[in-house]
Amino acid sequence: MQRIKVIVLFIVLMLTGSNMSYAQEDTALNSALEKMTQAVVTNNPQEYLQHTSPRLIKAMGGEENSLKLVKESLSTLKDVHHITIDTVINYNKLDVMKLENISFKFIPQIMLTSVADTEESILIITNLLAIKENDSAEWKFIDTNFVGDEEIDIMIPEFKDRVKIPRLAEEPLILPKKEVQKVLQNMLNFLDESLKQKPAAIDYP
Repeated sequence: MQRIKVIVLFIVLMLTGSNMSYAQEDTALNSALEKMTQAVVTNNPQEYLQHTSPRLIKAMGGEENSLKLVKESLSTLKDVHHITIDTVINYNKLDVMKLENISFKFIPQIMLTSVADTEESILIITNLLAIKENDSAEWKFIDTNFVGDEEIDIMIPEFKDRVKIPRLAEEPLILPKKEVQKVLQNMLNFLDESLKQKPAAIDYP
């Protein structure tokens, strides 16, 4: 239940941004998100990086080093921790926002994983930032859970003191496989309910 409350808080923060204009839903974003999600599920680091923001790739030391790091991360997940990513659910219901020449959107993401030779599943909650540099650019993504506030300020100086990145600091949720669907549905129900709320505006620092 605590994990669900954290996700709800995340959504509430996303809904209360001030001084930003909202754009229409972008079908190109949905297409890019689907391709990136498929790259994660199929363990395809090359495809994953094609949809990663160039700003993040630069911060990781360039394309060659980024590819190495992503490969190592996926390999560690599978070969060391014996975790397989079964399904990725993108809660892609929030508005696209615009700040100067940057369109962006936060996308809570739930990864359903299984642990080899056990009856356990792990629900990993991540926070994707979809970003498009200008009207003609493609949508790219940054998983902000793995990037600190100082790094975000360097990568996206336009956001500094204007956009607050929510943090999901809790550990992944470990569950018996038989309980996964019930807990997942509760999460999604809470998210849907949070969208119906109209919280007071929060002024970002």
